[in-house]
Amino acid sequence: MDRPGSPDDPGVPDGVPDFTGPAPAEPEFLPCYRHRDRTTGITCQRCHRPICMQCMHEAPVGFLCPDCSGEDPRGSSGGGSGRGRARRPGGPRTVPPRSSSGSGSGLLTRLDVASAPATWGIVAVCVLVGLADLVSRNFVTGWLALSPLALEAQQWWRLVTFAVTSAGLFGLAINALVLVLIGRTLEPLLGAWRMVAIFLTACLVGGALFAVVAQGPAGITGMNTGTIGLIAASAAVKLRAGHDIRFDLVLLGLLIVLSLVTGFSSFYWLAQIGGVLGGGGSALIMVFAPGRRSSIQVAGLATVWVVCLAAVGLGLILA
Repeated sequence: MDRPGSPDDPGVPDGVPDFTGPAPAEPEFLPCYRHRDRTTGITCQRCHRPICMQCMHEAPVGFLCPDCSGEDPRGSSGGGSGRGRARRPGGPRTVPPRSSSGSGSGLLTRLDVASAPATWGIVAVCVLVGLADLVSRNFVTGWLALSPLALEAQQWWRLVTFAVTSAGLFGLAINALVLVLIGRTLEPLLGAWRMVAIFLTACLVGGALFAVVAQGPAGITGMNTGTIGLIAASAAVKLRAGHDIRFDLVLLGLLIVLSLVTGFSSFYWLAQIGGVLGGGGSALIMVFAPGRRSSIQVAGLATVWVVCLAAVGLGLILA
């Protein structure tokens, strides 16, 4: 079907209305095509219909719906819709093409930036901090990393800012790679702001546990803690949906080995344990919130933040 367009205008590439067809640039939560009472932010890679966690089937890239994968999800026979729409009879389904025309959009499309903007945003900030730290010879990390002495000096911002610091360029590269692998799958499920919230909450819980127990001048970086928290969140979401979590366990083992290689400082393991608790707990708050309402999710995360800050403050008073 021909559309009126302006091929001479590079700012309006041909077929641009198709960008907002089945998959909007900013993912929205829509009812699952099989279970209308369940909202989801992810779509089938082939037909682009919204699918909930129960209907997802893992593919080499992303997820497929039961129709496209040729399988029936467990327990979907009577759930949600119950209107006999499990399979469409007839010939092949037409799939709207995803346009990648437009100058400079090819790389962004291959990196899948549009479907995981928060993930790439976190990586970009951490890379910028890492490069600035390299140029300034660890000056930036010295002001952003977390240490008990810094908290005693009332530098509370370090409980959050240490999340974007990393242990050298090698650690930065590995953490960025793992973060992208997890985020490209997790963020479409939860949404951008939830992705950032889980990352920061995992860092806060890990930092609070480290600050309460550790003593002395030793400081820690936090990108590893936040990434481990996202792995725990991904595993929690997959367990809730009955999916395999071995890939997440492999990534978790990789980051633990990375910590040993780059210098496993005393008490740093506390931050990693806190990252697992914070990331997994945050994901459970997201998944089990009644109706998955944002207000309840925000209230749950706010409670975690208040408890962590109160624990750190009490620890400083009793120290």
